[in-house]
Amino acid sequence: MPFKEYPQGRDSGALWAPWKKAKEAVELYPSPPQEPGMEVGLIRHDAEAGILELRLPGLKLPSACPRFASRACPRMEPMGHEPSQASCNYWDYPRMQELAPGVELYPEWQRFDCHKYYPLFQAWLCGSELAGSLGCRLKVVLPDADPKLLRVFASLCSDPEAFSNGDS
Repeated sequence: MPFKEYPQGRDSGALWAPWKKAKEAVELYPSPPQEPGMEVGLIRHDAEAGILELRLPGLKLPSACPRFASRACPRMEPMGHEPSQASCNYWDYPRMQELAPGVELYPEWQRFDCHKYYPLFQAWLCGSELAGSLGCRLKVVLPDADPKLLRVFASLCSDPEAFSNGDS
């Protein structure tokens, strides 16, 4: 069976239902304000082969978390910042430590992984949720990302081989 494709994660104009459910499981805060969620260039799914690909063309690294950049990150509250939410939806996602055990946020050490790799961090958590619900192995393809930075982020995750710049 060939890949079924969902441009921008959409099916017939609306978010593909499994993608929407996965994004909501990871990204949705219990109350406003909501941050814009993960945007994907293309989702490719081959149910028979058990493969799910998230393609993120145009994504450049390093990047930035809007909450962190505006000093509204709840994980920065101990440093005197005023958070816009009581917690971070990504850090509170139940599988975050399982999926991204090496991702750290230590201002005193100038280590801001979730900020530096923000859309990739989003993609990895949302994509992993989707892949788990579909019983697939996730592949994340970033054709425009700096290969060295992509390898660094991949090394922080539970499956470093899931990331690539090409069609492998």
